[in-house]
Amino acid sequence: MGLNNSKSSEYKPELSLEEIAAINYHKRVKNYNYAYHGYYTHYIEWCRAQYELECIPLWCRQGSNYSPQDNSY
Repeated sequence: MGLNNSKSSEYKPELSLEEIAAINYHKRVKNYNYAYHGYYTHYIEWCRAQYELECIPLWCRQGSNYSPQDNSY
C-alpha cells in the first residue's frame, strides 16, 4: 500500500562541536540576569571563553598524561 520508511523520519543529523557550542552560547546570553551573573561585559567574556572551550574536542582538553583517576579529588 504505502511505503513507510521509518529511517527517514528518525534521521537526525549529527551536530558539529561549533554548532553545539553556538547553541549553548545563545542560551547563556538569553538567560543573562544581572542579579545572578553580575556585569554584562564580564558575563559575555565568560560566555565567549566557554564557547571557545566547547569548540575544542574532548580528547584535546586535557594533557597527554591525563588519566581519569587523577580527576577524582
